[in-house]
Amino acid sequence: MKKTPSLLMFLSIMLISLTQGCKYDGNKVVANPSTIIEDTVKKPKEKIYEPKEKVEIYLTSIKKKGGDGEISYHLAMFDANGDYAVDSLITMVFPKKGKPEHIKWKKIHDGGIREIKEIKYVGTDEPIIFRKGMINKVDDGWDLEIPVNIHELIGDTTRTEKYIIIYVPEDNVEITVEIDPYLRVPPKSPGS
Repeated sequence: MKKTPSLLMFLSIMLISLTQGCKYDGNKVVANPSTIIEDTVKKPKEKIYEPKEKVEIYLTSIKKKGGDGEISYHLAMFDANGDYAVDSLITMVFPKKGKPEHIKWKKIHDGGIREIKEIKYVGTDEPIIFRKGMINKVDDGWDLEIPVNIHELIGDTTRTEKYIIIYVPEDNVEITVEIDPYLRVPPKSPGS
């Protein structure tokens, strides 16, 4: 029985602490901007990637409402490297010599996508990264095999290729959405 007052006291303190940074605005509680503490951690100037055996890109459909009340569909994407973006993700791929690497695109469960109709290269140059083309694995997503000799093909430059994702939102069968992100393969690093 002695633990009950202590537990109630702890919960009361927590509730008071949590509400100190908020204010009541009509029917909802919103954060008080003056109590938000700015992130003081310095961000590195360049991103350090740890190569993955297989890069997976996860897709979810989002809706934005414009000033005129018109709704537009967009694609939120994030990858195994920790990159994320809406509509314009640039994914870095670090293939290992002598081993085929794969990139896989997957719908997030309950992510608002009824169907991914197509993923294909749309650049103007001859494709190198997309040389082998996409394979639709239906429920398991879409798969792309990067050529084993990719670094010989791209030389000492970073290769960036534009592709397109065409999908149907779950709540609107009438609309097909086209988004064009990028894949990038950097030159082979010394010693790898």
